[in-house]
Amino acid sequence: MQTGPLFSLSSPIKNIGEVVSLGGKTSHADIVCQEYAWPILTEGVECVILHHSLDFAVSPHDVLREAARCVRPGGHLLIVGLNPHSAWGIYRRFTTSILNGSHSLTYARLVDWLKLLGFSVEQRWTGGYSWPRSNSLSSKSMKFETLGQQRKWIGNGFYIVSARKLMIRPTVLEDKRLNILKGMAPIPVVNRSDVKVNE
Repeated sequence: MQTGPLFSLSSPIKNIGEVVSLGGKTSHADIVCQEYAWPILTEGVECVILHHSLDFAVSPHDVLREAARCVRPGGHLLIVGLNPHSAWGIYRRFTTSILNGSHSLTYARLVDWLKLLGFSVEQRWTGGYSWPRSNSLSSKSMKFETLGQQRKWIGNGFYIVSARKLMIRPTVLEDKRLNILKGMAPIPVVNRSDVKVNE
C-alpha cells in the first residue's frame, strides 16, 4: 500500500500480490480517504510505503499512527522523507515551490516516533547531496552525490527508512494464590476400605 504523491505502481518485483494507493480528493488514487482514517483492516497489510506523506501531511504523527495500525506484526513500513537540515530544507524556506508547504521531520524524531509505535528501524538510505538548483546530471553534481553517499554526510536532501513492526507476545501473569493451591492435595473424607457393603 502506498500513500503520498503517486509514482509508477508497476513493479519489477513479481511476488507483490497487489498494490493499492491512498490519497485525497485531488489525487488519482485507488482509494480516496482522509490521511488519518484509512479504510484498511487493522494489521491487514504486509507493507505500507509513505512516499513523502509525512512531509505534506497536516498531522504527520496521525498519518504514521494510522500506517502503524494497518501493518501486521512482522510487516514493514517504508518511509521516504525530506531532511529539514539539508540544503534542500533551507531552499524550501525561501522558495514558492511545492516544497515550501512541507513539514519535514528529522531522522531522529522519525526514529523516536517509530519506536513509540512498536517498530524497529532495519535500514536507512540517504541521497540528494547536490545543491537544489544544480543540474543533477552534471559530472560535478554526480561527484558530490557519490562523496556524500560514501562518507555518509549529514547534509542529505532525503532519507529512506525501512522499519519492521515488532511481534508483541502477551505476558502471562501467574496468580500466586493458584501456585499455593497446586501443591495441596484434596483430603479424603471417607476411606474406601472402611466402607462395608451390605450383601
